[in-house]
Amino acid sequence: MTGCRYAVGGLALVWAATMAGCGRADRRCEGCETLVVAAVSEPSTLLPPLVSETVGRDIGDQIFERLADLRPGAASIDSAGYQPGLAARWERVDSLTWRFHLRPGARWHDGRPVTAEDVRFSFDAFSDSTIGSPAQSVLAGRVAIVPEDSVTFLVRFTEPSPDQLYDATYHVRIIPAHVWSAIPKESWASDTALAHLIGSGPYRVAQWQRGQFLTLAADSSFVPAPSLRRAIWRFAADPDAALNLVLSHEADVLEAAAGPERERRAAADSSVRVIHYPSAAYGFLGFNLVSSRGHAAAHPVLGDRSTRRALTMAIDRVTAAKAVFGPAAKAPPGPMSQLLWLWS
Repeated sequence: MTGCRYAVGGLALVWAATMAGCGRADRRCEGCETLVVAAVSEPSTLLPPLVSETVGRDIGDQIFERLADLRPGAASIDSAGYQPGLAARWERVDSLTWRFHLRPGARWHDGRPVTAEDVRFSFDAFSDSTIGSPAQSVLAGRVAIVPEDSVTFLVRFTEPSPDQLYDATYHVRIIPAHVWSAIPKESWASDTALAHLIGSGPYRVAQWQRGQFLTLAADSSFVPAPSLRRAIWRFAADPDAALNLVLSHEADVLEAAAGPERERRAAADSSVRVIHYPSAAYGFLGFNLVSSRGHAAAHPVLGDRSTRRALTMAIDRVTAAKAVFGPAAKAPPGPMSQLLWLWS
């Protein structure tokens, strides 16, 4: 499992919004065939409605596609901020409805065409309480898919909203109805058949050795062709073990290795490059609003809104963040990632 040394990735500082990535810096990834990623923990599944871990999303997003993708830095309410994904184009029909057109020639990895019925099936799966997708609360009872023909469908909302295009494209990765409709939803979480992990994205699952590694292979029919032939995730038990894979030249990239001490270790190795970039993560301390007696009664001190506001205003959050997480940490203006347009 060797490949060219490619420098991307990051160290999540969980207070706020910066990351420092480390990766092999031997040479640029020009004409490389394989990228090896060191990952902390292993996803239990890659089926999009069931995925909640970051590593699972990172891998799954190479296999399964959204209808469209929000460009980096774009606002979710800006319709011009989206670029085609599995859908080639879309237009607004009225205040509650959008019409989408699938990408011409879109096919699943088994060769079957992607259809509007696959989209309807996928939205239903993400909305189903049996599955319990994190997107269920956003979609259930609010969004319906109405196929018009095999490649065209309507996305209908129950009420107007400036985030309709975001809700129609961000939460759902499209999965093949011809595979998963035959499997009871109660069994989806326990299904480990690699043959069922069929997507329409640039990569397909080639091998998954549980507890060790997972290999994705470029799909030869995807246009444009992926720049890497293979991507391998090596699963480590903890951040130190993941960093050791990079420092021992067994991996090219470490996306998230928490803590300034690990950043210093990486920076001390001349064959490793450390790159800082905005993080999608943020952390916070929350007030305990309930009495410690275990009842639903408000906390005698923190239950008072004015007291909580005074404590919040009295804390130097910037200094606290840097003291705990290092000089690159930032105190967010609210409960939001730095990647969101609202940050500024």
